[in-house]
This record gives sequence, structure tokens and C-alpha cells, in this order.
Amino acid sequence: MRLHGRSDESARIASLLEAARTGAGGTLVLSGEPGIGKTSLLRWAESSAPGLRVLAARGLESETELAFAGLGDLLRPILSRLEQIPPRQAAALAGALAVGPPAPGDRFAVAAATLSLLSTASEEEPLLLLVDDAHWLDGPSLQALLFAARRIHGQRIALVLAVRPGFTAEALEVLAVDGLERQPALDLLAETRDINPTVAEELVDATGGNPLGLLELSAQLTREQLSGAEPALASLPAAPAVAAAFLRRVQALPDETRGALIAAAAADSDDLDALSPVLARLGVSPGALAAAQAAGLVRTVEDRIEFRHPLVRSLLLAEASPQERRAVHAAHAEALVGPDELERRAAHLAEAATAPDEALAETLEAAAERALERGGYAAAAKTLRRAADLTPDPERRSRRLLRAAQGLRFAGELEAALETLEEALATAKDPLHRAEIHHLRVRVATASALPLDGGLSLSAVAESIVTRDPTRAALLFAHSAQLAAFSGDPSSGLELARRSRELLPARLRADDLETLVLLGQVFVLAGDRSEALATTRRFATTLERAPEETSEAALLYASLLFWLEQYEAGRSFLKRQIGSARAAGALGVLPRLLDTLAALDARGGRWVQAYADSSEALQLARETADARQTASSLTTLARIEAGQGKADDCRAHAAEAIELARRLHDRVAEAWALCALGVLELGLGRAEAAIAEFERLRVPVGEPANLHDSGALIWTADLVEAYVRARRPDDARRLLEAEPGNENGSAWEKGAFARARALLVEPAALDEAFAGALRAHERAGIPFELARTELCYGERLRRARRRTESRTPLRSALATFEQLGALPWAKRARKELEAAGEFAGARPRNTRIASLTPQELQVALLVAEGATNREVATALFVSPKTIEAHLSRAYAKLGVRSRTELARVLPADGTPSARRSSAPQPEPVGRG
Repeated sequence: MRLHGRSDESARIASLLEAARTGAGGTLVLSGEPGIGKTSLLRWAESSAPGLRVLAARGLESETELAFAGLGDLLRPILSRLEQIPPRQAAALAGALAVGPPAPGDRFAVAAATLSLLSTASEEEPLLLLVDDAHWLDGPSLQALLFAARRIHGQRIALVLAVRPGFTAEALEVLAVDGLERQPALDLLAETRDINPTVAEELVDATGGNPLGLLELSAQLTREQLSGAEPALASLPAAPAVAAAFLRRVQALPDETRGALIAAAAADSDDLDALSPVLARLGVSPGALAAAQAAGLVRTVEDRIEFRHPLVRSLLLAEASPQERRAVHAAHAEALVGPDELERRAAHLAEAATAPDEALAETLEAAAERALERGGYAAAAKTLRRAADLTPDPERRSRRLLRAAQGLRFAGELEAALETLEEALATAKDPLHRAEIHHLRVRVATASALPLDGGLSLSAVAESIVTRDPTRAALLFAHSAQLAAFSGDPSSGLELARRSRELLPARLRADDLETLVLLGQVFVLAGDRSEALATTRRFATTLERAPEETSEAALLYASLLFWLEQYEAGRSFLKRQIGSARAAGALGVLPRLLDTLAALDARGGRWVQAYADSSEALQLARETADARQTASSLTTLARIEAGQGKADDCRAHAAEAIELARRLHDRVAEAWALCALGVLELGLGRAEAAIAEFERLRVPVGEPANLHDSGALIWTADLVEAYVRARRPDDARRLLEAEPGNENGSAWEKGAFARARALLVEPAALDEAFAGALRAHERAGIPFELARTELCYGERLRRARRRTESRTPLRSALATFEQLGALPWAKRARKELEAAGEFAGARPRNTRIASLTPQELQVALLVAEGATNREVATALFVSPKTIEAHLSRAYAKLGVRSRTELARVLPADGTPSARRSSAPQPEPVGRG
């Protein structure tokens, strides 16, 4: 196929095709105005791809609300390979594409399955995926395709997407397709028209080199105008020129032909056989399309009808009268009679409706339920919304709006969900129904940082249904308590939590698990750990036997185990849940699980594993547009980087986390990010800078003495140390008097405050004070905090002229800091040890581990656990080829040649020879 011009574009596409042949493929997005030549470039790519299997699809404006329609078109030729991908992913994809039974689950499971299927198919032969008008793909198809697009780099796959300007393509290469340069544009005109050179120049200037504009506008000119004998430009349609040219051609058609074209434009397929019964119902003869073909607006290829350009389809629908559109959609609905056509028929019925109709609303509701079963949440929401509009009864209308909002929430369209809920609330009368709407409003608003204007508080809503449904009221009170605690008011949260607990039945049901876990979180935040433990024991056994599908209660339980310092139980539970989520492609919950495990491992001294998991959590949270989880993952990364002394990374991640947390009204996440900055400066020996960071906590957190979460209050103890190092002991004492710590707090909190107090005691009381702090840190099982206390102890001993005695804690601190990779802290410990008379040269450190990218590190860690390349590929949602590439680079950087050597250099738990505390764990959660 010959192209005019386009040397840069064709060279880039050719490079991508060659990369796919050699296993280094990727994605290219072609962005340009209608008619600019994107489709021609796709055709050129197909003609230039010998040896590659071509899969193609095209977004249709009429299919934008048919869930997975575009993905089905693209993947249909390789669906025979479904059995070769992980079973739960295969079930999710088969259900979504209606080639298998519905398989409800995580809304991102189809995206993971799409990637797996493409990767598997590419192992036999390289693939070229061509998607024209990708901006018109239905939402679920586009979501799945973009997830795969970001992850096919390094595989035998080339994906080319053609879109219009304004399309969001984060992390993908975008190539802008502009008008042809002057000479190629003139060549195109000369090849297709007998045209005067001057007229050709005028046309190029008028169209900006748009190829379709050149061809369509020149076709409007008479022979005299083409020759230059008569003026040409004065007769040309006004901008937008291409659309106007098509419109003039449409308006010149016979009414019957125009009606047939409108029917074809409204169709959700290009199948001529499917169009024939529609035309018959409209009283239009099949021959009516002949005039449209003669006018160059459509053409028939075998059994399909193709429009000259998508603009023609859009113009036909836009210019048709409402009556014409309704008649066409009604005809389509009558023609779709099979049981598998419910969703398509419902979509046409909705467009054809003119007045409220309960029977039609029920039909639409049934179609929406079918879409929900397949994971088509956005499509289902739109159908339910239309069903609500057609519902005569206000209460039923409100219930359908609530279901639509639930679909929008699961689709990630949170702003639209909130707007729909406000509308549902306006006509809702039943108190229980109103309570359900209010609860979802709060869930959506807190997940998205969107404001709630007016309305009752969640606790007031709970009070209104106490007599009707006490267990639902208990859940609302618990959720309200959690919101209060996270907003910096745990004392109010504690009061609400106690109200919730009063309403719970003596014999708990599965539905009560979320309430209990929320209560456990609130008790921790309010500083009542014994009550949190007692609450947790009531549901621990049930959740530890959690099903494969991760529930909200299970997610909250994992966080609660971390907060309660149940590290081994938490790690075991999280590893099971993560394994299940990876197998199911549950990308919606996986970031939260990984982030919790990373935070837990950071405490336990597994900094390498924590960094890898946290990096993956952040990447997935961004990809799934989860703002709250993104903020949390950023804080976890910042805390790890603070200990490592990675100043630039820590500051960048913390700054982004703070900005997100403030929008989300998440005071705890904000406090953690500020704590990370303070610890960073403390480790770098910049006491005044640390003070400035810690003191910022007083403003956003409110009354810090009330906030006892899993460590957000411990900044007070760190601020005491910063005051001492800045030689401001009076400020340190005043702070300790005001904030003495919580005697019922965590082992970490007790150790941190004991260390803070030990920094201020008289020399004669040093040993007793630090002995208590060390015992507390050993119980906490946090190597980094234990080493910090040893460093402080050694520093004070040396300054008390007990140089020989100071060496023991300083040696121990140095060893831990070096093993963890806490470089600034190791530097300080080494300097103190040398001042105590013992030369401590820098020990050989495996800087090679630090040279690994997060992806290489994650691959290496999973391989070190004994996983095969294919198992790692499944877990990380990439191809085995990608795993091979990452592993090869990791081997080279680490200087190893086998899996056995890798396991020695990088233990599977992510702790490179780190000292393990033999201190007892806190009291376990269990049935006691």
C-alpha cells in the first residue's frame, strides 16, 4: 500500500513491527483530527506486517454502551486459547464476552485476563493489534485494552491505537498525525484529480493538508473550477470543511436512501444481514442503499456495510429528527429477538421510548442485571438510569437510581455516582432505602474526595433506622466512627463505636464482619488496644478462613492486624489473600493488600520486599485510578525511603501524598507522610529541619493527643529527639509533659516514648531508662526502631565518658542499619563508634540490590521464593518473556548466574541477612 508523505509515521510503525517480531514490542497511539489519515496508517501497518498475526477492531459510536463489544471483536480470533490462561481469569473474560457463564468478581479481572490471553497467543506467533477510533470503544473494553497496552512492552506484540485529540493515553507513546506537507498533499490531488496547480495549492491551504478534506472538497468542484476557469474556494462549504462536505452529500440523497443510512448508522454492527429486517420494518427497500454507494458515502464489502468515514455515521444521527431516530431504534429493537440479544434490544428500546412505561423499565432493568453479571458496570448504570427515567412510581425510580449509582461506583465513575445518588435521595421516602443511599453517598465521597453538600450526617441516618434495622444501623454508626477517627477526632469516633457495638446481636452473622472490623480500627485509633483485641477475636476465625474473593471486611482485617502488631498472623493472612487476588486478576483489591504487606514488612525489617511491594502497589493504584490507595502507597514508599536516606524520592512521594490526603480529608495518611519527612531529616542529621516537619503535624491533625493509630502519634517522640539534638531540652521536656504517650498504646509507641524519656534523664539513670526502652522495642519486633534506641544509648554513654561500654550498643545499631540499608543512620552510628575509640570502616554492602528497578526486584524476590517464570508472569500480569528479560538484567546486576545463587544473595523474605529479634510477639489474636 502506498502512502503520500508520512515518512516519519511509517518509520515509527515499521520500527514497532520489527520490535514485535524480535520480542520487544509495545504500543503506539496515533492521535489526529478526523480525516487526517490515521486509518490509512493502520492499513499500511497491516500491509507491512508479514509474519505477524493481525487482530483488528474499530470503535463504533453506537456501541459505546455495549459492555465489552469492542474487546470481543478484537479477541474473538484467539478465544480458543482461553484454556491456556489462569482459570479464574479465563472465566472472567469468557463471562464478559458472553462466551461462558457470568463470572462476577473484581472489575479489573478482565483486564488481567486480556493481557494473559494476548501474551499466550504471542508465544506462538507475534501479534499486530490495530484499533481504529479507539475513543469510541465501550468503557470496559477500553479499560482492559489500555491496561494491556501499558504492559506489552518487551513482548511479541505491537498495538496501534487510532484516536482523536483529547484522548487520555497516560504512560503510552503518542504520535500526533498532522496534515500532509505541501508536496505530498499536491501529489495526492494530482493522482486523484485533473486539477490546476494553483487550485491545488489553494485547496492545500484551505484544508491544512487534511487528506480526507482534500479528496472530499475537490470532489465538490466542477470541471471548470478544477481547471481554474472559475473560482473554486468561494463555493466550498464553511468549516469544518470535511463534515460540511459530507452533509451536503447526505442532504442530496432521496429520503428513502437517507432513511436506510440512518438505520445503518444506528446499528451496533456492520452486518448487512442484520440490517435487512430493520429496513423491512421501516418499509425501506434494500436497494435504497445503492444511491448512497453511488454518492461515495458507504460501500458494501462481502456481507458488511462500511461508511466512507465515521463522520458520516455521526452526521446522520446528529441530523436525523427525534422522530426518525426513535423509529429506527424501534425497528432495531423489534429485529433483535434472540435471548442473547437482551442488552442490545434494551439499548434500542431505551432510545425509542417517549414516555414513562413500567413494563419497558423492567425490561431495561433485566438487561442491566445481565450486564452487571458480566462486569459491564458502566453500561448497566446507563441502562438503569434510563429505566429510572421511564419509571412512573417515584420510589421505584429512586431504587433504580441507587442501583445505577452502585454500577457507576464499581465502574470508577465516582462523580457521576454521587450525582445519581443525590437524585435518588430526592424522591426516596422509605427510611431504610434512604439510609442505604446516604451510606453509599458517604462511601463514594470518601473514596473520591468529592464534597457532600448538606444532608444528614451518617450517624443521624443510623439513629433514624435503629428500631427498623439495628444491625444496619450498627454498620452506619461504625462507618461514621471510622470517618471521625480518620478525620482527626477519634474521641467522637469512640463514642459512635460504642453506640454501634450496643446494637450488634450476640450471635454474629457474616454481614456483621465489616462492622466489627471497623470498630476494631476505631478502638485502635482511639488508643484502646485491649478493646480492639477483644473485638477482633470475635471475627478472627471467620476471616482467617476467608473465601477466595477478597471482601471489604477482609481488607480492613488485614490493616487491623498490622495496627495491632500481629505481624506473623497479618503476614500469613496477607500472603494468602494476595495469592488469591493475583490468581483472579483482582487488580481492584491487590494494591491495598500489597501496600498493607509492605507496611508490615517495613516494620519487620524486610525493607527490600517492602520496597518492591509498595512500588507495585503504587503502580497498580495509579492504573486503577484509586486516589485513596495511591495516597497510602505513596506514604509507605516515603517512609521506607526516609529510612534509606533517599531524600529526593522521599520528598517527592511525601509531597504528592500530602496533596492527595488533604483532598481526601485523610488526616492519618497526611500525618504519615509528614512523619516520613521528619524521620528523613532526623536521619540526615538536620535536627532543625526535622523539627519543622514534625511541627507541621500540629496543624493538619488537630489535637494530636487524641490520635493513637498505628503510629501517627509517635511523631511526638521523634520530635522530642529532634529537640534534644537541636540542643533544645526545655522544649523536649515541655512536649513530653504535654504528650506523655499512651500506656495502653502499641509496643512501638511504648518503646519510642521510653527512648524519648531516656534522652532527657540524668547520667546516673541512663542504664535503667534505656533498658526499659530496649525491652519495649524488642517486644515490638521492629529492628529499625531497636537500632535507633541502641544508637541513642551508645551516644549518651559515650558523652558520659563511658566509651568502652558505649561500643556494644553502637556496634549492634551499626550492624542493623547496614543490614537494612539505612545509610544515613549507619553513617551516624559509625561516626559515634569511631569517636568511642573503635574504627568501624564501612562494611562491604550489596549495593547491587539497590541498583535493581522495582520490577526487577519484584521478579527476583518471587524467583527467590521458588516460583517459575510462568508463575511469576501470572502473578505480576506480564508475559514469561518479560520475566525472562527482567530476570536476566537482575542476574547481571547482582552478579549471579543461577536461581540458587540468587536465593543466597536475595533471601526470599526480602531481608538480606537482617538480624531477627528473638523478642516475644504481642498477644495473638485468635480465640484465646
